[in-house]
Amino acid sequence: MNDLQKCLALTEKIIVLAQTTNDEQRDTIIEKIEQLLRQRSTFFAKLQAPYSDEEKELGKALLARDREMNALLKQYLKVIQKDLETLDRKKKSVSHYSNPYAATDSLDGMFYDKRQ
Repeated sequence: MNDLQKCLALTEKIIVLAQTTNDEQRDTIIEKIEQLLRQRSTFFAKLQAPYSDEEKELGKALLARDREMNALLKQYLKVIQKDLETLDRKKKSVSHYSNPYAATDSLDGMFYDKRQ
């Protein structure tokens, strides 16, 4: 198996991992994806021209799968960002509920007499 085929196989593994939506195992999935991306980049670094016709066809297939992988990873990132925003809103809501008058610590609305 040459480096291009290994890149294609790693890309397929990344696509499968990015399609899983198990929230309990999200951290392990992200670690596996990062590890596979590092391996994939080392194989990309080894690629050198000139390419045979078979390698050109594999390259076209790899580019197509790469686009799909990038779209899935962007979608995965959006889900994570949405979860972080939801968590942030929940934290603010809980803090506001536990101390509802914290925002009124300013002097706004207080009468100040200039005369002395």
